[in-house]
Amino acid sequence: MRELTPKQSRFLAIALLAFLLGLAVLAIAAPVLLLHQHYDVALEGLGDRLTRYGRIVAMRPEIESQLKIAQDKRASRFYLKNSGPSLAAAEIQDIAKIVIEQHGGKLTSMQVLPHKDENAYRQVTVNVQLSGNFQALHEVIYALENTQPYLFIDNASIRSPLSATARNAADAELYVQLDLVGFAILKGEQ
Repeated sequence: MRELTPKQSRFLAIALLAFLLGLAVLAIAAPVLLLHQHYDVALEGLGDRLTRYGRIVAMRPEIESQLKIAQDKRASRFYLKNSGPSLAAAEIQDIAKIVIEQHGGKLTSMQVLPHKDENAYRQVTVNVQLSGNFQALHEVIYALENTQPYLFIDNASIRSPLSATARNAADAELYVQLDLVGFAILKGEQ
């Protein structure tokens, strides 16, 4: 091998020093840059997630109002549709007439009794008089108490015919008087 001139030796030393410095900078900077890139990607993902969550949170009042409407609709099916006393009584009368006729009973009369307001509800009562054999009355009463809107039977009175022979017959006509009670939600109280 031949010896280098002092100028070449200095140049080689500077080049070797520059190479080692570059290697040292690369050894330090590369992990820092890779870590920085990793955090940039993570921050971007978290920013997207934060934006999505922000949109979801912004939708909350609308979703809660829709949920309340759905819950009110579900609960309202158990109450009379009309809160006015005469319309609510007419609704009860219509239901009673249909149920009695469908199950073989005979409607004698109906009379609307005074309504009662309690808190956010209105209690509407209709006095119903009907007749029919035992099986028909059993079906009528069962159907009345299982309708929607819910109707409740109160003050029921069942009488059999006066004659002993008619009383013993299997299909003897029975006379029933009962109060049919339904509830309506008062509109101003909701």
